[in-house]
Amino acid sequence: MTLHDTNADRGVDVSVGQLLRALDRSRMTAKHVGLYVVSALGHFFDGYDVQVIGVILPAITLAFHLPAGQAGVLGSSTAFGMLFGAICVGFVSDRIGRKSALMLALGVFALFSLLSAFPPNFGWLVTFRVLTGVGLGAEVVTMYAYISEFLPARLRGTLLTTSSMFWQLASVVAAVLAIVVVPAFGWQGMFVIGALPAVVVVVIWRMLPESVRFLVAHDKLSDATRIVRDLSSVDPKDVPADTDTKAAAETAESVKQLSVSDLFRGKFARLTPGVWLIQFFNGFVLFSIVTWLPSILVAKGFTFVHSLLYVAVIVGVGAFGNVGAGLVLNRIGRRKAMLLFFVLGGITLMIWGVQSTGVGILVLGAISSFFIYGVSGAVYTYTSEIYPTTLRATGTGWSGGAQRVGAIVAPSVIGWMIGSHLPIISVFILLAVGFIVAAVAVLFLTHETGSRTLEEIEASVIATR
Repeated sequence: MTLHDTNADRGVDVSVGQLLRALDRSRMTAKHVGLYVVSALGHFFDGYDVQVIGVILPAITLAFHLPAGQAGVLGSSTAFGMLFGAICVGFVSDRIGRKSALMLALGVFALFSLLSAFPPNFGWLVTFRVLTGVGLGAEVVTMYAYISEFLPARLRGTLLTTSSMFWQLASVVAAVLAIVVVPAFGWQGMFVIGALPAVVVVVIWRMLPESVRFLVAHDKLSDATRIVRDLSSVDPKDVPADTDTKAAAETAESVKQLSVSDLFRGKFARLTPGVWLIQFFNGFVLFSIVTWLPSILVAKGFTFVHSLLYVAVIVGVGAFGNVGAGLVLNRIGRRKAMLLFFVLGGITLMIWGVQSTGVGILVLGAISSFFIYGVSGAVYTYTSEIYPTTLRATGTGWSGGAQRVGAIVAPSVIGWMIGSHLPIISVFILLAVGFIVAAVAVLFLTHETGSRTLEEIEASVIATR
């Protein structure tokens, strides 16, 4: 009995390969745009919440009389929660579905973001930020895994990477809002604004379909067919029936959930350590800048308002880094794009660290931001493509967890360096070395995913010696 026959017996008149190819070959429809907007909104609130600690850290430090070490602990708290959220959501998502996991994550994130505005003491503030991070970490990796399974193959890399632009735009908004909100309402007002996703949770729930590949892997072919016909501009019946590939057939027939140990089986024994190394140093550098840049600028003599204006400009340029990376990775490939951005980012970080004038700090900071934020989106695009369907959420979850480890370590390490009165240039040298190590990992421990379908990528990984 063929796969097509099996589907017909279940009341489905097309094969799994036809369903998946219809998704991959579709043009960008209005419903794709809707999914992209949902993804962008998710990135916006993520970026706001991550940046908000950095822009209000000087105010919180004064309010609680914190030494640099304790300020670093607060800076690490959200990332600590994100680590657990990123790791645990893979198991949850692979079992209850991408949609349900995404909504659960958003709810947790919004609730504890609101509670962060009303902590009885510093200890409770750290606790609420950890729990906010759990929801945030779960949402980030689920969103990437979810959206990547719907987008047309030829546009997926560009769209995933450029959607991260909204993360940087939110960081700019956070910096600008802090200039107005903190003097008027205190640092607590910034956390109240961060809880706004709760308002749109119900609306988002109604809009989102379940992942087609998740439904196929769980033998819900009629539901998958209905969603494809509603979303894709290509009728599955118009796709030649012989387009089923081995990878697609395995996706269709596999209902077993893969474990974490499968992340290190076969070809993934090399690829997974590469992904984790890249994500660790990506998180280390990114969260060092996000958490400590406003405080470093204040320490250099900038006023609180001027430091936030500089942050807004520097991070704002980072949004264009996502656009640049999105265009480059489809032209030269994921590996070369990541390698280029890591190397150039490392070089510009070192040059940024020796700047002493306001113009030099602003210009070199903007250039560094372009590469730092640009490579972050490219890395998430790569990690959302490299794993097979049954392992995708778990794989992206654990790789996101590796980034969170870097994000946990970074604020505390930088806080210790600043508290120990080490030269500021030493901070930037450390960050630059991190990016160069990541570049080496890209060179030796990655596999080119290109602009192929997810099933073609899986097959190419299996075929690689």
